Amino acid sequence: MSAPASSTLDKKSTDSQKPVDLSPEAERARGRHPDYERLSPREQWEEDKRLGILDWDGS
Repeated sequence: MSAPASSTLDKKSTDSQKPVDLSPEAERARGRHPDYERLSPREQWEEDKRLGILDWDGS
């Protein structure tokens, strides 16, 4: 019996993914609150200040 198509697709997509080197700012941004996007601008600013990434442009 063959594997379901989704298993095959998942395996192919993970095989082609390579680790990405993140900048130090991006690494720190991973420590943001899980609901960061829902926080007010002031709360987001405070969170970024706490993480030391106020001047970082994540785009």
